[in-house]
Amino acid sequence: IISSGVCGSDHSALNQIIKTPFPVILGHEGIGVVESIGDGVTIVKPGDKVIPLFVPQCGKCRGCNTPNSNECVKFE
Repeated sequence: IISSGVCGSDHSALNQIIKTPFPVILGHEGIGVVESIGDGVTIVKPGDKVIPLFVPQCGKCRGCNTPNSNECVKFE
């Protein structure tokens, strides 16, 4: 992870508006660079910039098979 943002849900967790067990690492809006990959990984390569997504994805629908893979129609 190169950088991570803090958003409203992090603020709510910190202030226990959303009940959160501590200790916890906040800041789920991040960006990173792939350092290495395992055998069989074909969709990213070392040096690729990536963002972590915390929304579920089926990996098969129209939304998942576009650059906007966070738009999975199965988990809308």
